[in-house]
Amino acid sequence: MGVVGPGQLWVLDGDGLFLSGNGGGRWERVAPPSAGDPLADYMAIDFLGLRHGWVVASRENSLQVDRTADGGSTWQSVSLPASLFPSGWNSAEVSFIDRSDGWVLVQPYTPTGQPQRSVVLSSTDGGAHWAVADRNAPAIDAAFSSPAVGWGLGAGGGSLYRTTDGGVSWEPVTLPRPSGGGASVSGRWSSLTLPVFAGQDGVLLAVPSAGNAVTERTTDGGRTWSGQTAPFAGEPAYPQLASPGEGSACADCVAAGDEPFAVLSRVLWRYWAGGRLYTTTDAGRSWSSVQPNLSFASLGTTLGRVGVDIGPSDPLQYSSPLAGWALASTQAASGQRSVLLVTSDGGTTFTAVSPPRGPLPISGSSG
Repeated sequence: MGVVGPGQLWVLDGDGLFLSGNGGGRWERVAPPSAGDPLADYMAIDFLGLRHGWVVASRENSLQVDRTADGGSTWQSVSLPASLFPSGWNSAEVSFIDRSDGWVLVQPYTPTGQPQRSVVLSSTDGGAHWAVADRNAPAIDAAFSSPAVGWGLGAGGGSLYRTTDGGVSWEPVTLPRPSGGGASVSGRWSSLTLPVFAGQDGVLLAVPSAGNAVTERTTDGGRTWSGQTAPFAGEPAYPQLASPGEGSACADCVAAGDEPFAVLSRVLWRYWAGGRLYTTTDAGRSWSSVQPNLSFASLGTTLGRVGVDIGPSDPLQYSSPLAGWALASTQAASGQRSVLLVTSDGGTTFTAVSPPRGPLPISGSSG
């Protein structure tokens, strides 16, 4: 899902891509050109409001970007050069900061034991044309705050990178450990969220391999950061696969990059951990928590685990301090299932919203 305005969101379910402008009371199904291809996978989705949207779709022999400027009534498509991914592709991400400037990060298949990298492509005309910015970027997921400045997560979600030239080059960012007292924080970062900015002020959540989570703040656009320990441990990330077919199941985990951390303003943040919803209204100096009316242990996108090649997303999103949406993971007789939830009281009470059509989870991926 993606919340793009008050009561405005897009949802991907087992029957396709849907838009709602009234908080889920009414849905409109939109069909990108790849929708009619039974072998196509939606790999990444981004919308600015409900009219301008982009879908990266994997088809049998091509990777294409579908774009709409009228809420899905009409679409235009462009195929990305297959020569950039001679061995195929594993996943992709798309990010637009306005109707013109956007980026696609594609992760080609890499041999076992080699680090996962990305091919970064940029567009300045809304996705009609794409130029290669970097053929070997260390970031596999990124968000941009201007046409030049962007932030990326490395493979595994535990390292942060910054670009100041529109994705042409990337430099690692060192996030400081909290100083002074508080719960211990040790080991490497096991999961990070991409920073969210309001002007020069930004924040991200860092989950260490041991100890409580840390909020990392900047007031100078990301040149320097300061860490502050939070009163909760981070949600555990899905185990990284050592090689195809290896790895263990994790029933109460979220995927790397899927941390349920919602930034509503410079000082108002929320995080879901251990079945509780934590809120700070003073930029992390103090926190309160509530026990929502849910039995779900975790929030997180399970779609990518059951056959849809959607990458990291934000499973907890708000359009106002009271109105929010969440994706919860639960176990059903048919396997792991994602449930769409809505709250109108900040998060004390969540209500399940029936998917527009069809059951979750999605199946039949060509992956």
